[in-house]
Amino acid sequence: WGVRSCVAAATCWGLNEWLQCNDSSYEPLQAPTLDYTNVYAPIVGDCAWQEGGCPITRQNFIDFVYGSISAIGSSGYPSSADYLTTNYWERITNWTATGDSIPYTNFNDWLFYSNA
Repeated sequence: WGVRSCVAAATCWGLNEWLQCNDSSYEPLQAPTLDYTNVYAPIVGDCAWQEGGCPITRQNFIDFVYGSISAIGSSGYPSSADYLTTNYWERITNWTATGDSIPYTNFNDWLFYSNA
């Protein structure tokens, strides 16, 4: 989990579907941990470097997904931030059970264990 656009795609498309579309023999547990420096910190901003870091907020997630789509030159944007929240963000926050934000460890766990 070291490429921002890949992490963004997995949050919206689903982990198993995305990974196995690229390699049918690939298992999510084979992936490296979420890259804190190059993926997570850019999602949350400078607070990532404060003691204890900081969690991903809903707005961070929306900006991350839209920014990742823009960075790869795609036009396949979600229809609205509400759609993104209802269909993807809430699925992750429900799984992590961390309230309105998601700390690094819980987001990394979601990538590995949710089978979303």
